[in-house]
Formats: sequence, C-alpha cells, structure tokens
Amino acid sequence: MELVVGGARFGQPDEKEALANIKKMGFTSVQIYVFWNDFEPEFGRFDWSYYDRMVKLIKEAGLRWVPFILMGPRYAAPKWRLEEDTFVPLVCLEHGKECPIESIWNPAFRAHVSRVLRAFAEHYMPMDVIESVMPGICGDYGEAIFPVRGNWPGAYHGHDGFWCGGDDAAEDFRLWLKNKYKTADALNAAWRSNFASFKEVRPAPIHTLPSRTAHLDLVTWYREAMSLYSRFWLDECRKAFGYGVSLYMCTGGWEEPWHGSCFADQAKYAAEFGGGIRLTNECNKFYENIVRTIYTWSACQFYGANMGLEPVGPITPRGFRERVFGSMAYRNGQMHSYYGNVFDGTDCRVKKEDWQMLLDNAAPGKTKKSIAVFYPSDRSVLDGEMPGEFNEAVKLLRKYYPISMISEQMILDGALDETEVLIMVYARSTRREVLEKIARWAKTRGKALLSNGPVLDVELRHVAEFDALFGMNGDTDWATGHVDHIVHPTEGLPSVCSIDKIHVMDSYVNFDPGTVLIASNKPVDMRAGMKVPECSCLFMKATEAGCRCIMYSGDCDMEYDAEKEFPSALAFPKLLKDAAAMAGIEPWELKEGEVAKAELPGGTLTLTETDIRLGRK
Repeated sequence: MELVVGGARFGQPDEKEALANIKKMGFTSVQIYVFWNDFEPEFGRFDWSYYDRMVKLIKEAGLRWVPFILMGPRYAAPKWRLEEDTFVPLVCLEHGKECPIESIWNPAFRAHVSRVLRAFAEHYMPMDVIESVMPGICGDYGEAIFPVRGNWPGAYHGHDGFWCGGDDAAEDFRLWLKNKYKTADALNAAWRSNFASFKEVRPAPIHTLPSRTAHLDLVTWYREAMSLYSRFWLDECRKAFGYGVSLYMCTGGWEEPWHGSCFADQAKYAAEFGGGIRLTNECNKFYENIVRTIYTWSACQFYGANMGLEPVGPITPRGFRERVFGSMAYRNGQMHSYYGNVFDGTDCRVKKEDWQMLLDNAAPGKTKKSIAVFYPSDRSVLDGEMPGEFNEAVKLLRKYYPISMISEQMILDGALDETEVLIMVYARSTRREVLEKIARWAKTRGKALLSNGPVLDVELRHVAEFDALFGMNGDTDWATGHVDHIVHPTEGLPSVCSIDKIHVMDSYVNFDPGTVLIASNKPVDMRAGMKVPECSCLFMKATEAGCRCIMYSGDCDMEYDAEKEFPSALAFPKLLKDAAAMAGIEPWELKEGEVAKAELPGGTLTLTETDIRLGRK
C-alpha cells in the first residue's frame, strides 16, 4: 500500500526533521501540489528550481514523491495562458457568466496538457523519485469535477451550478443527443419537446427542461463529458510517464449532478490505464465514511482500478484509527494523510499501534463475496441529491453485512454477472433498460432480489418485465391505511417468518398466479357493502432459475426503537438475513464495544472503541 503524506513542512526550520519522522513512521511518499504557473513562467521556458529543492529533500529522506500536477484550476494557470487568444473559459448555465477556468471542451488547452506533461516527465523521471502521479484536471482543488464553489469568494465567478453555457459545450451536447436519438423526431418523442432540428438544442437550466428524461440526458451528457476529459488526462499521463509509476485520478463529492462526476466511469477509465482513483471524502467516523466512499470503492473493485482515500480536513486520533480500519477493510492501494493530522509539530499524535496494524497487515486486492446494494444514481440526479434515508440504510446495512454498491452504469457494464443477492432500497426510479437488465439477471443467474417498494422508469411508469418478477401486473393496486399483516410460514424464509405480524401503511392487492403472500391481512366485510380484500406488504415470486424476488413495503428499520409510534417488527433485517443465506453470507455479530467488522484473507478484522484487532484464521 502506498502511504502518502501531504502538507509536509517545507520551508520550515524543522523540514528535514519532519521528513525524517515521516519516513520513520512508515510512510512511503510525500505529495506536493505542483502549479503550472510555478514552472512555466513563459511559454516554452521551464524553470523547475522551486520544486527541485523539495524533491531533493524528499529523496535524501529515503522517501518518494507524489506530484499533483495542477493545470486546470484558475490559480494554477500562468498569466500568459490566460491572455492567449486560444484560451476559452467555462461559462455557467445559470447566469451566462464566464469563469476563468479552462473549458474542458477546448482542444487548444489539451495541446498544452500533452506538451507540459511530457516536459515534466522528461525532467523528473530520470531522478527515480516519483511513486505516483496525480493530474490536476479541473475542480476547485484539481479534482475530476467541474468548479463548485471556488476558494476565494469574489475573485472570480464561481458557484454550485452547471458550467456548460458556452458554445463549445452546446455543440458537444448536440452531437451527443444526435448520436443517441438519431433524429429530432425521436428526441422530441422522448423529451416531450418540439425542436425543428438538433441545431435548436443547447443546454438549459434544469427547471426549464420539458421532461425528466431531458433532465437525466443533460446530466448524463455532462458527466460523460467530464469522464472522457479525465480519460484524456489519464492517457496523456501514461504516454508521458509510462507504466513505471502509479497513476491516481483525484475526485470527490457525492456525485452531485452539477459536479459532473460519474465515479463508475472514472473507475473504468482509471482501470483502462492501470491507474486508480483518489477519493477526497473521508472524515472521522467509519460509518459516515462508508456512505461517502463505498460506491466508488465498489466501482474500483468491479472495473479493476486501485483506490486511495484522502480526508476532507482535520482528523482526530480516533478518526485516524477509523480511517486505518477502512483502508484495511477495503484493501486499498493507497492511503493519504495530511501531516497535521498525524504529527503535532514533529511529535506523533496518533496511536502507533493503530498505524502498525496497517503496516503489518495491508494487503491490497479484491474482497470476498458481498451483498450488492443498488445505488440509485438516476434518482439522485432527478431529486438533486441522494435521499437521506438511503444513506442511513447503507450505514446500518454495512454494520451487519459485507456490502458493495452497484450503480446503473455498473449494471449496464455487466456488474450483475458477479452478483448473487441484490438489495434495492429507496430506489424509486431508474432507466428502463436497467430494470430490464435486472429482470434478465433474476431470470437467469440471481439468487435473491429484495426491494422495499416498486421501482419505476425515469418518467415514473411501470416496467412490466420488472414488476412481473414479484408477481405484480397492470391490475395490481396500491392500498394505503393502517393495518396489521399476519406473517405466514414460508419455505426458505425462516428468519422473517419468526415474526407474528407486521404493521404497515402501504400494501398491495391483485397479483399474478403463483405469487406467495408472505404477510397479509384477512378479508373483512365493512359497512355499506364495502369489502377490504386480502392485501400484502410482503410477497414473493420465484423465477424459473430459482431467484426469489421479494417485495416489501414496510419500514426498513434495522434496529428496534421502543419509542417509535409504531415500533418496527424488524422484518427488513430478517429478510436480509434470509436473502443473504441464499448466497451463503452470514451477518456479523458485534459484541459490546465493537464498532465494525471486515473479512481479510488472514482473518476477521474488528474495529473497537479503543483499537483494531485481527482474529487470525
């Protein structure tokens, strides 16, 4: 595992002592933010002296170097570049204002990227000091995302929003749409629009778009544009530096639509060039880190990319331990720490036992079989963010089970081929082709599919092939109202069938023949000739291949709360246990004082309130 320190004390009186302590602690390298305007003050004239001094000290300390080569952000650009006729700024969609950050659609800038990376490699590769390279693509800190809020309020136009208001972006958007829809008539049918030709189309603020499909198309194109731009950088880095050093693309955030990031695509392209993703999302709490990192990690595992983790800001000593546990559990290829999070001056401020656990047992590689949780990226686009209840469910799922994430893009790329159990919580809607692919998986190779409610297409229409998995059809109706459903004995579901009854507000009526009603009410005759038919909140149908497709419309609580208005029967965790058992996956049992568990090749890793323990096999 590469163990990287950022923010070393260069320029301070104790800089050599600090580097010696970094080496003594077991770190492998030092990262430096390298700004383009520091080493090419005039076009074609390179001056490496500022960074040469630091690189010399790093090498003398027996460490290696991670240059984070920033060219895209405004503060890294040389004055001469900003004044060139070929400079094209990004333009925001909301106000039509320019931001002095290079447009990702500008071919003239790409020529500079290729030229500068080659010059950098020609100077530093002979020194044999580079451990890994990070390209500073765009973003506020060089990440593979669009500008977000900027770092100096008022210095230039910057805000959360979409940076695709320029003519170059509009032309790229039209080409993308033409490739997808072929004709303006097909586009209009999908969007509910009335364009006479593709020439009339350009990116527009989300609230002005004519349909949910148009909304998703805009964000999907925006993300693909950034992903392909990132791929260009990765390709140029490999051409310049070769395969003798590691390559990590920096990204961050939570795939907010305006960031333009698709972590699945970024992992795919990183893997294509034998590289990885450095995700700058970690904080002090393990389960909060899970929400922030598990989808990206899952994409890296699936596509074959390495992964490194970096904290967002200050980290406490306990937070450092929880980060160590997380990197060990993920079997990451890299862990980044800021100097000030590890050292107070030159004194170590973290428990050396926690760090030694990492040094002794770090084993980058693939993890064991897990439960796949559907990551509803399309819903986060259309809602503007990932629903909070989904994030809370993920924390609790990870507390008891080894889980991974599987997004729409991963499913379209074949990730279901490696999946036995798929859990869909708070998905609500996704692309029709994704639901159809899930249906084909369930009919051919899946072992268990569990959803906590129907999942519709982008325009909120039912997809018959997906609904039929659970025994639902065009006549299946949603029934709402307080009711107790009696749980019936059902073969293969011993855990959930240990419950007597489940109180729900949502249930369904009218199913296909062969649908098993695991929990239902008794039909009741009401006043004035009304009848309450048999409804179900928990029902199942099995495919010919044997996949049990279970629909559950009750609460998704994982832990009991006696103060809740209607305390949960905890049907959801019991369903999880039954579904996991179909793939031979057992839940973790946490004892008092234990925070989390993970499986490593050498045994079970446990995070406690005070330390990290490895139970050997």
